[in-house]
Amino acid sequence: MLTPKECLESAEVYLALAHKTKELGARAALLKFAYEFRTVAEYLERDERKLMVRAASPIHGEYSR
Repeated sequence: MLTPKECLESAEVYLALAHKTKELGARAALLKFAYEFRTVAEYLERDERKLMVRAASPIHGEYSR
């Protein structure tokens, strides 16, 4: 499974490629990929935060025993 960091790195690669190409269709597709990878990274980061909060919660986490 991809990590948020890997998704952000992929987004940066697609963004760099988009800036290098002069073909508008390719540029648009690469920018869309970059946007999608950033969006996925945000979702993954949110999920990680939820899991950390849940693990630290006295009801769900290690302190619930």
